Amino acid sequence: MPNNADDFASLFIERTHHRRILVDGGDTHEGSRVGGKPPAPLAATPPRCPVCSGPLRYVLTLAGDTLGEEIAHGKAVSLLACRDYDCLATSHKLTDPSSTVLVVHDDAPRAIQASELDTVTEGRKLTLGEATPDPIEDGYVTIDASKLGGRPGYVQAWGPKWEAKAAERGGGFFFQWSESSFATSGIESGPFTFDGGVVYVFSRIDPAMSLPELADLGAFWQSS
Repeated sequence: MPNNADDFASLFIERTHHRRILVDGGDTHEGSRVGGKPPAPLAATPPRCPVCSGPLRYVLTLAGDTLGEEIAHGKAVSLLACRDYDCLATSHKLTDPSSTVLVVHDDAPRAIQASELDTVTEGRKLTLGEATPDPIEDGYVTIDASKLGGRPGYVQAWGPKWEAKAAERGGGFFFQWSESSFATSGIESGPFTFDGGVVYVFSRIDPAMSLPELADLGAFWQSS
């Protein structure tokens, strides 16, 4: 997790650095993870797509072990996606409601019982790499890997349009999840939910601390 004031400053204030979100070699039943069964509170009452009312697919959870408790405060955020591809494609833009769904919930272990949120993607633990400078070319970030903090690395040139929309409502870049993480981890990923692309997540930014809050979350995705 970001473990000191300098970490948070470089990730979320100066936004010069990021920390890679890494897929571990083994699974975990709590904390930050990807694939497998969703957190128990979500499985107990599965949310539905707010656009088409159809079933959702669990993607991942980030909790205090990666976000830091200064951001998480005992909570976690889970990323879900509509199972209907045509509906999911409507979230290529930052929109409300969105078929790319972010749910804030109590940090909790994986569900034991099956639910409609379950994914065939193999469950794995998520960890963070060391703080690393964002690679910049012609003023744009060129990394499309999974990462926390810094600035978004867009696959398509229209990304900044929706980033500006987030800023208009007091939001800022939080993290991005790239499905290329599956290829580099040897994970059995099942079908690529986002066409092998990248999901960009934005959140409210605390005006006093300049840190992301687990509130007013929104996301859009791109693929090449």
